[in-house]
Amino acid sequence: MDVMLVAPAVITALFFVINYIDMKYIKKTELSKDVIKNTVIVTVSSVAGIFAVNKLKFFKSKAKPEKTQVFVDKPEF
Repeated sequence: MDVMLVAPAVITALFFVINYIDMKYIKKTELSKDVIKNTVIVTVSSVAGIFAVNKLKFFKSKAKPEKTQVFVDKPEF
């Protein structure tokens, strides 16, 4: 559950900082409601994506099952 909250928080923070730098220093415009709206969309979509990956097991590796151990010699009792 922690991964489902920490990763979207980091993604959202990075998106907001990059978007803020872009608008403040490159485009030289004020922050608008679009930045907040886009940040909320990024948060919701990252939570949904991580939830889908964890619950639907998209990228889980399929480990080979262990070989069944059987006795092939005569019993020692």
